[in-house]
Amino acid sequence: MLASTVRNLRLKHGLLIERPLTHPQRPVGYLSVTQLVARLEAPIHWIYTRLYRSQIQVPRDPRIHLYLFPDQPEVLTLLRQLKAGTVQTVRLDKEHHDAWSFDWLRQRVLVAS
Repeated sequence: MLASTVRNLRLKHGLLIERPLTHPQRPVGYLSVTQLVARLEAPIHWIYTRLYRSQIQVPRDPRIHLYLFPDQPEVLTLLRQLKAGTVQTVRLDKEHHDAWSFDWLRQRVLVAS
């Protein structure tokens, strides 16, 4: 029997195949680059240019291989200051932001559990 015949019969009778998610889910409490751009009201290439030039230093998530920004007001404030030109570099790794690094680490542990 042809695969197209099986597909047509399945669709005719409303039997759908549940496919697994192709992308791992983004951890709670983090923003993707696209979401960050929407909050900052900046073009997406602005973020990627700053990442490439190391003006924004944030590690990629090792599990999903994306840049994830903590969804915290302090982070958005720092990035708005970078956009306005009042700061030159924003480092978002946990070693340089002790004020919120423990919350950041705790959220990662809670999401992984």
